[in-house]
Amino acid sequence: MDGQHPCPFCAEPIKVEAIKCRHCGEMLPGQVRPPAPAGSPAAKDEEQLNNLALGHAVVSAIIALFACMPLIHLTIGIAILVSPETMGGSGKSGPPPAFMGWLFAIMGGAFALAGWTLAAFVFAAGRCVKRRKRHLFCIIVAGVSCLFMPFGTALGICSFMVLSRPSVKALFDAPKPL
Repeated sequence: MDGQHPCPFCAEPIKVEAIKCRHCGEMLPGQVRPPAPAGSPAAKDEEQLNNLALGHAVVSAIIALFACMPLIHLTIGIAILVSPETMGGSGKSGPPPAFMGWLFAIMGGAFALAGWTLAAFVFAAGRCVKRRKRHLFCIIVAGVSCLFMPFGTALGICSFMVLSRPSVKALFDAPKPL
């Protein structure tokens, strides 16, 4: 048994230089899976996951930018609350009631906060895809990102298509080097 030691998973004798057990198929602790040859299905999975991570970063930036639009409503609401006389029209109508200011401010702030939160989740999912971690979180964010049409919908559908493949799921479940 010179040059061999037992596999930590199945206890069968394997070579000391082994990266993967030939009996049980497990990657040995501390070993990194060699890169897939170009053009193979595993290489295509890696490329698609990298593109997906980039798409998450781009879509999260677009979502964050669009989430700034409700800040206009927040500003109008604050203006109504601070100086309602500047918001009133000429004639009998007078200034708007204070509840309108609160309505504009609360709704504008809530929509901006919700948009920024969605952008943060999409960005975090992109980081998880890049690191091949938290598969279920990435699937959930793909579903939620479908709400942001058309970019989020396209990203969500592509995410579902890529992340639902068993070969991609295996990349997320693969042991990471220490």
